[in-house]
Amino acid sequence: MRKVRKTSAPNDTGVYAFAGDATVFFPAVTASGMTQQIPLDPALLPPLPLRTVGLTYDIATSAQYTGTPTVCFNLPSFTSTEFATLHILHLEIGGWVDRTYASSAYPSLCAVGLTSLSPFAIVTTAPTAAELSIAGRVVTAEGRGIRGAFVTVTGTGGDVRNVPTGNLGRYTVEGLKAGETYIVTVRSRRFTFAQPTRVITLNDNVTDADFIGSSGTGRER
Repeated sequence: MRKVRKTSAPNDTGVYAFAGDATVFFPAVTASGMTQQIPLDPALLPPLPLRTVGLTYDIATSAQYTGTPTVCFNLPSFTSTEFATLHILHLEIGGWVDRTYASSAYPSLCAVGLTSLSPFAIVTTAPTAAELSIAGRVVTAEGRGIRGAFVTVTGTGGDVRNVPTGNLGRYTVEGLKAGETYIVTVRSRRFTFAQPTRVITLNDNVTDADFIGSSGTGRER
């Protein structure tokens, strides 16, 4: 169970309140209170526009303050390269707003321009290894999409994915691992393929893994 972390914010000016990974700066505190970092389940929050890195918190305080607070998260578990892809989103009036301070210095990622404290999410613009995909089209020699063909993607670890082609012969297989080699095979009841198999080493998303079928052959009874 993830724990709520809290600290007191005294009545003063220029107050720093430390709560778990978060440091909250209050320009002025007029009545002391407790500041808390409360872990949140992202499934209970509005959909995030970027990929979460598993850090979603409610930053709340019972202190009364004036001025615009700043919230910084200490993130030493990320490398400096990973840190450069991170953003802080703040939930405001039911929507996520990017409040990342562009000059944040590793490992402290800060959010500025806040008019309140409420849920925060730390997200990344970089794809993870499990988010790569292979996509393409299965078409006739004339370029018409072949609907209802089946594409099989087999990983070196034995993971097998089967997907049918949709409108225009398009298909997509997601959740693949970067750096792994996949065997992509196509089959159809109505078409044969001169080259039914492709071998792809996945370093980025592939969008042009296409196959060309010959019509009038390959019909199964």
